[in-house]
Amino acid sequence: MELTGHACLLHSLQDWRSRWLFRDSSRRVVEVAVAGDIVISSVLGLRDASLKGLGPALLADCLIRRELDEGHLVDPFPDHEVTATNFESGA
Repeated sequence: MELTGHACLLHSLQDWRSRWLFRDSSRRVVEVAVAGDIVISSVLGLRDASLKGLGPALLADCLIRRELDEGHLVDPFPDHEVTATNFESGA
């Protein structure tokens, strides 16, 4: 995953600030370290910061579906599921 060198927008929850997990169609999981100077406690704030071009953010599809459909945001990893915690909890 090409996040190295990108200043990511990070959620303030501890588990969301240091790594994101990527799962491909074969269910292989890769852990990717993330870093950034902007830490926000609100997912709506993360969405707004991402819309302003301040960096990539880990956001639920349901939160940004319209922005994705309208082309205001793009999914840089469409062939992967992404989470900060684990895939079983949905968090």
